Amino acid sequence: MRILLLYVCMLSLGLCLQASEGNLRIVKVLPFLIDKKGEHTISPSLFERDAYQGYLRRHPAEVSTLRYDFQWKGKVKSDEGVTVRLEVRGSRGDLRHPSVFESPLKRTGWGKWGFIALPEGDFHALGAIVAWRLSLWQNGTQIAEQKSFLW
Repeated sequence: MRILLLYVCMLSLGLCLQASEGNLRIVKVLPFLIDKKGEHTISPSLFERDAYQGYLRRHPAEVSTLRYDFQWKGKVKSDEGVTVRLEVRGSRGDLRHPSVFESPLKRTGWGKWGFIALPEGDFHALGAIVAWRLSLWQNGTQIAEQKSFLW
């Protein structure tokens, strides 16, 4: 009887893992200020990156736009048509209606990282970003999302 129960548990666990294997999810989202040269850091060190981000926050005249880097997990084929949608609410905009930016999902760099950047004109028109939501869409259906605390 115990062997049968163990077998059923292992089978159900295997089916659950197999079903969740293809699902996409967003692991983390990192917003970065981008300078006039298109860089978010001056060296590959994480300490230098954080220090440079602090410098850009203190010197807003040197900032050109904002980019959201995100890590995602799951299997996706390049032809599946997954879209990244970024919705932001800025201090100068209408907080009831977020500005929406979309881009196709592309694998960049090491692992499953992607990014979406705000156009420079829109970034300056929005003012300070109050809240954001980043989501993945496929065939008109939302399949993953991560949002800021104030969303």
